[in-house]
This record gives sequence, C-alpha cells and structure tokens, in this order.
Amino acid sequence: MFEALGGTIQQVRLTLYTDSFVVRGALTTRQRRVTDMLNLAEDRFLVLADVTTDEFGPHGEQVRAEFAQVNLASVLFAVVNEPVSPAPELRTPKMPEEALISIPPFKVTGQIHLMPESGKPDHHHVSGIVVVFDDDHTQALHRG
Repeated sequence: MFEALGGTIQQVRLTLYTDSFVVRGALTTRQRRVTDMLNLAEDRFLVLADVTTDEFGPHGEQVRAEFAQVNLASVLFAVVNEPVSPAPELRTPKMPEEALISIPPFKVTGQIHLMPESGKPDHHHVSGIVVVFDDDHTQALHRG
C-alpha cells in the first residue's frame, strides 16, 4: 500500500498526548516528520502497535494493548521517540518564533517554525520543547 505512494515503510515510535491519555506506540508510516504523520494522515485517526496508555488523574492506570486507534482530533501534541535526521531536499525556509502553548494540563514552551506564506496546517513543528505538567513534573522532550 505505501510503496505506491513513493515512500519507504517504517515503524516510528511516538508518544501522543491527548486530552485524557498519554499514548506510546509504533506507527507504520511512509512519512519522516511527525508533522506530516499528523497532517497527511489518510484517516482521522492513527493506528499504533505495541501500545501503552497512561490515563491522567489520581486514579489513572496504565494499560497495554497490541493495537490502539487514536482519534487525531483528540491529539494535543505528539513527540517522536527517536530524532529524525532532516532531508536536505525537503528543506524550506521557516521563521522560528518563541512560543508558549497552554493546553491544560500542559504548558509547552519552545520554538515554533512557521513558513512565511503558507496556510495554517493543524499541526506545527516545535523545537527546544519544555513541557510542564505541574510544578513538580517538567520534562524536556526535544532539543533541536
């Protein structure tokens, strides 16, 4: 299925943060960048394999599953677990801007990379991310 579209099939380990869960799993995709995995998805959901979910809140529990379908509309942000090396042929000029994104219960700070003349996709690349869950839980997710 993916070969006809011109990409190499790969499994990418992702962490998806939704309004209720942190979902970790492997996505089979031909896309290299997480923004493309989200913006160019064929369906309104992603299917992950080898999944672990953590529910938010004091009574949240961890659940493991062989597969999980995650609704893209519920994804607040996503992080690839392994850095992706840039493809020189895909480089486009972008303007980095400081960003503070508040998506309760998260506060995300970093650099958002916007193309000057482009439309507004649903998901944007952000680098140098620091995510604050609350005063006791701060995590640097991506340096770049």
